[in-house]
Amino acid sequence: MLKTQMDLTIKFQKEMEAIYKEEGLPIENTETTIEFLENFAKAKIIDGILTSKEAGEEAKIRATNQNIYAQSVVYFDTNNNYGISAEKNLCNTPEMQNHKKEFGNNFTCATSKTYPSKSFTITNKSTTEDGFYCVDQKGFVGLLLNKNNQFVSGVKCK
Repeated sequence: MLKTQMDLTIKFQKEMEAIYKEEGLPIENTETTIEFLENFAKAKIIDGILTSKEAGEEAKIRATNQNIYAQSVVYFDTNNNYGISAEKNLCNTPEMQNHKKEFGNNFTCATSKTYPSKSFTITNKSTTEDGFYCVDQKGFVGLLLNKNNQFVSGVKCK
């Protein structure tokens, strides 16, 4: 019974040497092959970790956007608009400013420049797709592919 990682490595190296002998290949290449396989395995593990992290970030963005839509409904119900000036609007609420701090340049918020504003558009760049998540006053909350923030400010997502 094998007891350690070293035992496995030695056993694997012996098996590789046998295969190399059978194929007529130089035995000194077996160590290179083992190093390659070890590095390949490490890369796959790291890739899996990064993929999980990206999926978590994507889920966080989707949840944030659902929350943003709910916040926009409350804002409109309270004010009967999405803003009355460039300074006093949905995008300048403490909640939206917190989202901007959290997501940085990947987050945009715009209300229409016609006041009192009756429309807004909020985007958040996807971490796994070529596109962005968008929220607007019509209730659209979703992913738009291959747009990369090419939306009409304060109008609508689609």
